[in-house]
Amino acid sequence: MEQQVELRIRAAEAEAAARLRERLWGLLEFLEPEPALLEFFTHVLDAHLESVETEEDIDGVFKRGFARARAKARGVHPVDREFMRLAEPMLADRFRAKALRRLAERQSRARAECEALRQQEEAEREHGAEREAAGNGVGVVEPPAARENKRQYPRRAEWLRRELAARRWTVADVLRKNGAPDRKTINKILAGKPVREDALARLAVALSESSRAPKVSLADIPND
Repeated sequence: MEQQVELRIRAAEAEAAARLRERLWGLLEFLEPEPALLEFFTHVLDAHLESVETEEDIDGVFKRGFARARAKARGVHPVDREFMRLAEPMLADRFRAKALRRLAERQSRARAECEALRQQEEAEREHGAEREAAGNGVGVVEPPAARENKRQYPRRAEWLRRELAARRWTVADVLRKNGAPDRKTINKILAGKPVREDALARLAVALSESSRAPKVSLADIPND
């Protein structure tokens, strides 16, 4: 982490130096045609950034890239000695700033990938331990959904029997009401098995259509 912070600080300092040199460059009126040449050199140098693996590589890679750009520029732009003297340090600052920033980003990505791999390996170890424990007959904590499917609701089942008796209804009478749960769902409730909350809400609406007993709300239905 300290190395990454140091790289970012150096990159910021190099960028500041590059901006200063560019401002000085703008004061040199006799070099008016040179911005296009600077852009050309920058494009060639940027292609060499991938070759920078460590901070120690920056100067050597820049020199190779600058020499290549100078050779390629001869057939495109006139390059004089004054341009070389003024442009090289500015391009070197800019190249160093970009290279340091890329190195810091690369370190950050590598750190994130290592952390993701560590978490994946830890999850796989925990999963393997759960499988081994299950194979040895040791109790394994079940997911909430699995526990809910095994839960029983005997008081809810008894409540529905009482409500049907109070209305002198059968399951068929409930099914005739608009929006009522289907037969399978009602039988599950009578068997004390779990059902969705929206099914219970529709059951309450269906039961409330009877004039022989008080209306029912979802809050009236037992949760056990």
